Amino acid sequence: MRRLLSVFMAVILVISFTQLPVSAASLKLNRSSVDIPVDYYTTLKVKGAKGTVKWSSENSKIASVEPVDGKSADIIGKKTGTATIFAKVDGTTLKCRVNVKKSLISVSSDHAELSKGESKTISVSVLGSKKLSVRSSNKNVCSVSWDKWDGNNINIRIKAKKDGAAELDLYTKDYFKSTAVPVDIIVDSSGTLLMDAAPDAAEGEPDEWKDIMPLSERKKKSENADYKKYCAEMQQIIAGYDHSCEVLLYSPEYGELFSHNTKEYVPGASTIKLAYAYYCCTQIEQGRHSLSETLKYEQKHYYGSSGKIQFYDFGTEWNVATLLDYTLRYSDNVAYFMLLDIFGEDGFNEMLRSWGYGSIQLGDRKYPDSNAEFLKTSMLKMQEKSSDSRQCWKLAWNALLQSEKIEIRKEISGVDMAVKFGSTYGYYHEVCYIDGDIPHVLVIMTGVEGKTRSEAFIRKAAVCAEKIVQSQKRRY
Repeated sequence: MRRLLSVFMAVILVISFTQLPVSAASLKLNRSSVDIPVDYYTTLKVKGAKGTVKWSSENSKIASVEPVDGKSADIIGKKTGTATIFAKVDGTTLKCRVNVKKSLISVSSDHAELSKGESKTISVSVLGSKKLSVRSSNKNVCSVSWDKWDGNNINIRIKAKKDGAAELDLYTKDYFKSTAVPVDIIVDSSGTLLMDAAPDAAEGEPDEWKDIMPLSERKKKSENADYKKYCAEMQQIIAGYDHSCEVLLYSPEYGELFSHNTKEYVPGASTIKLAYAYYCCTQIEQGRHSLSETLKYEQKHYYGSSGKIQFYDFGTEWNVATLLDYTLRYSDNVAYFMLLDIFGEDGFNEMLRSWGYGSIQLGDRKYPDSNAEFLKTSMLKMQEKSSDSRQCWKLAWNALLQSEKIEIRKEISGVDMAVKFGSTYGYYHEVCYIDGDIPHVLVIMTGVEGKTRSEAFIRKAAVCAEKIVQSQKRRY
């Protein structure tokens, strides 16, 4: 009897301490599919998991995945496209289909019925790019006007012009196919109901957007010991430099990692060529100019210092493609002045005002003052176009990748690095996009205390900046 009781107790103990396998049916992702804009993120969570979830992305260039804890991860929209996120746990693989779009658009009503002369307001909510456009199937039926943005929301006013039907498509500029949202318009002055009434959607952002947030809202910096140590090291490097300087380190994924005095306007020298080259490419893209367009080198274009064209005879003919390449690759001053002659200044100044830099304008001064924030913006704008298949953008980005006389390249190697430098009496600057495992922008602007000292400072600061960036690998 005692032996039988011992066997029985042993069986009970085995049952008590044996972990029963998790049923695949009990495992579930909080989303099986999701649409998110570029530079936004949402959090995926596995419900019912016992073990630690292993996350991966089918295409991390479209949607990357950052583990948050053992059961959840942030999914980040990197560029437009579709990718599957995999969550492996307890012998089961769960999937979520992620559609990354330039923006998400929602309307408070997908139809409107009006009489001739009547107006109606429809609320539009947008996550992502706010470069909205509207396309009408029949412009004679109604007109459309826009109010001002209020956060992520804007009202459009539709005014009936004549009886008929039209479809309005609201979409993100250059992304019609993936973002268009239709609104059906009926104008009927007789008062007859031409379409079934349907309740309007509530104004404001849809409920399914509540868990989709911009990267600016995400905790970007890991406040680990290494990060703090290297930031302190950078401050010491700056303190040891006897002249003014600006240092800005920014990651599109993690945000601002370090900044010092980044908004002070100083002579920008040739760094303005980066933004101007971007402007030239937009004009070529829009068909207003072409890479094959030519101009003769004249006395009025001459400007010494950096570049190659200054050594050629007046009267030699140069095409836009070469001028654009030389402006970025060699910081060629003559090439820049010839581009100014072709593309002008007014449109460029307007572009800078639209960026929020109305204080930086071309006029009598062709090399205006600038700051680290402006150079960061210019480089990010150019980088956004680096994958564009059009020849002007490919040419510009390749020229930046192969630009010459760069101090930062002497310390950082093995990665693609697009760089523009600027030098004038008393100042030397470099702005670069470093496409490593954590892509980032580094801007260093210096007052010069003898050429050797400035070069040493830039190179020392660049090495420390890389330490700060790499410290972010130990986020979790």
